[in-house]
Amino acid sequence: MRVRHSSLVSSILITVVLLSAGPNRFALANGPTPAETGQSVGAQAVLYDQTDTPDPSFRILSQDFLDAGLDGVDSFAADDFVVPANQIWQITSVEVLGIYDGNGDHTPPSVNVFFYSTSITLPTSTPLITVTNVVPTGLPSSNFTITLSSPATLSTGAYWLSVQANMFYTGPSGQRQWLWRERLAQANNRAAWKNPGGQANLGKCIDWGVVDGGCFPEADNSPDLLFRLNGTALSAANKVYLPLVRK
Repeated sequence: MRVRHSSLVSSILITVVLLSAGPNRFALANGPTPAETGQSVGAQAVLYDQTDTPDPSFRILSQDFLDAGLDGVDSFAADDFVVPANQIWQITSVEVLGIYDGNGDHTPPSVNVFFYSTSITLPTSTPLITVTNVVPTGLPSSNFTITLSSPATLSTGAYWLSVQANMFYTGPSGQRQWLWRERLAQANNRAAWKNPGGQANLGKCIDWGVVDGGCFPEADNSPDLLFRLNGTALSAANKVYLPLVRK
């Protein structure tokens, strides 16, 4: 089992741990598709789901550290999805699967959600939609359901989702951080990561870079992140609600 990390030095560097059990890479031919056949027309539904094939070991830091002096380790993870042709998605909630790492039992008071457009194979520098300080459900479990204050409306095209926990590393019971769980299968582009302060991974990926073999020296065999988008699909042509079907 391989361990990749950068150690906490004084109060500056935060541990970033990615563990690999060494499975072979594989990808779904067409990626995940919209939700099950038979959902009511116009009903809120699963728009996109890639919570299958979770990697049991790999995860990546995505956190705004609230501690004084730790802004340099603030990090963002992101993964992409596609709104199909002739559709408009109104995303009302986001679900992400993560873990807490460390010996503390404190939880984040809130999370941030960002939607980006795509620049070739990575997110653009500036988000299209930013929703900050949302209190999700599922905090004790580290798997968050995040209800947006107003729907994120996206037309046909490729986009990226980033979710970041707002969280103290040091608390009354010890140290803790939130890591986004990774996925063995790949849909669309590989997941991305950045650490603008350059301290969480020794200066690599200050801007967006590929997680697998890019931001970290060893390929981790898990190219995607685990997340689900919920909401409503509209027809771009006449703005009527569409049923969602599995292809």
